[in-house]
Amino acid sequence: MAAILELRGVSKHYPAHRAVHEVSLEVETGAFYSILGPSGCGKTTTLRLIAGFEDPDHGEILLDGRPLQNIPPFERPVNTVFQRYALFPHLTVQGNVEFGLKRRGVDHRAKVAEALEMVHLTGKEQRMPAQLSGGEQQRVALARSLVLEPRVLLLDEPLSALDPALRKSVRAELKTLQRRTGITFVFITHDQEEALSLSDRIAVMNKGEVEQIGSPQDIYLRPATPFVATFLGDVNWIDAATTLGVRPEATSIGRQAPEVAAARVESGRVRNSVFLGHCFHVETETSRGRIVAEAAHAYTPGEAVFVWWNAADEMRFHA
Repeated sequence: MAAILELRGVSKHYPAHRAVHEVSLEVETGAFYSILGPSGCGKTTTLRLIAGFEDPDHGEILLDGRPLQNIPPFERPVNTVFQRYALFPHLTVQGNVEFGLKRRGVDHRAKVAEALEMVHLTGKEQRMPAQLSGGEQQRVALARSLVLEPRVLLLDEPLSALDPALRKSVRAELKTLQRRTGITFVFITHDQEEALSLSDRIAVMNKGEVEQIGSPQDIYLRPATPFVATFLGDVNWIDAATTLGVRPEATSIGRQAPEVAAARVESGRVRNSVFLGHCFHVETETSRGRIVAEAAHAYTPGEAVFVWWNAADEMRFHA
């Protein structure tokens, strides 16, 4: 599909640091696109550049092929859902959702009702924000943005204020909502699980630059750099001529060497065994370093074991 949003060599530098440097990416129409990275990597600055809250020092941002330079935020066909929702505390749920439509002089009644139905808030129109749970406040913020039918919806860590159980529930609803509306979402997050579970494509940022762009499967199974590999999940770094890594879930462990030929087999002794609910993470000390494997049961520290993995699961990086 055609790109609805393009960043071409976009940079934003401040006196004390380089926030965004030479960032280029394309977001397809109707995609759920995540920008993922640690705190301070430049992902929120990138969102602010798209929204028009900041101006790039260099580069170009285009929406539907149209440069956004010199177009103020309120005239751009994008809306932003912030981390803290920024609801009007003196307005009801309905008042918050219809606010933008009323300013545009649009007949808002049917649109507001539809937006509230989409986020499961029908019947709560007259409640005040203080009477709502965190998840409900987040839904109001979503409805307030979606009712304006933006070409692109920007979401700046919108789930980070929710407790873990509620976050997973709202996360599933968010993906359903995006598919239902067909609106392009650009989702800013530091949470790897959120990005992997929600996204069609992910741009991984580090120190102001994009290190890799790809599908969730691509960046997890075939990371382009050691940073991407480590940021997306646990990695066993194996002593070798090149930088070689393998994920714990791709590593097996047993008290006997495998009967079938495996690409890599190492012997060692167990250092630790940690229960994670769905499995045990068993840490083994080998001649090639510390290796963690997933196991169905616990092992005893000091126990002699073998660990192994297949060549196809190795991640190799050259200096």
